[in-house]
Amino acid sequence: MTIAIVYDFDRTLSTTDMEEYSLIPALGLTADEYWRLCEQRSVTDNTDGINAALITLIDECNAHNVDISKVGLTKHGKNTVLQKGVEGWFDCVNKLFKEHNLTVEHYVISCGLKSMIEATPIAHKFNYIYASDIDYTHNRPIALTHDDKVSILKTIASNADRIIYLGDGSTDIPSFKFVRENNGIAIGIRQADIDNSHIEQYVDYTTDPDYTANGQLYNILDKMLFQLN
Repeated sequence: MTIAIVYDFDRTLSTTDMEEYSLIPALGLTADEYWRLCEQRSVTDNTDGINAALITLIDECNAHNVDISKVGLTKHGKNTVLQKGVEGWFDCVNKLFKEHNLTVEHYVISCGLKSMIEATPIAHKFNYIYASDIDYTHNRPIALTHDDKVSILKTIASNADRIIYLGDGSTDIPSFKFVRENNGIAIGIRQADIDNSHIEQYVDYTTDPDYTANGQLYNILDKMLFQLN
């Protein structure tokens, strides 16, 4: 039996949105100022939030002479702070699944930037990283929208016996719904700085962002695997 664990990235595996660690400060903006610009761009351009955020990022980087090439984004991606225990999580989980004679695959589906995720120390742990990107030749966004997330989940589900999805907020609700409707397990990651309790009605479990061995999340998985055997 093959089980796919699918992760959102920002605030699920990282402690906040990746852009906030060093990229937004390089623009001379606070996180609040930057996200307000994205919201304004969404209204002005009558576009979705993901495309608006990417267009805003490209424009602001060009205006402030901040390198938005793959090399530049990789540099900022290396500043990503991961949740507690994330770096050791994958080896630990792989071992757990092996003990239960199950195959596990790990995927990221993120609206964030692929170049930044690929710069993190856990990038090589994933079977594949699905994420937004930038057409560096033409300086244009390649957005992975929330609707795209569900389409990708359908593809992963067609090649796995079961899906476990980890996410943290409202934008994950369509994914939570799809997974639960298809015999999967949805797990909500609580946030320390944001009240995201509204997602509880859409998930099977909620847990603190603790990925350490024998933490709550690990124990949830262990219990689930015993039930599958």
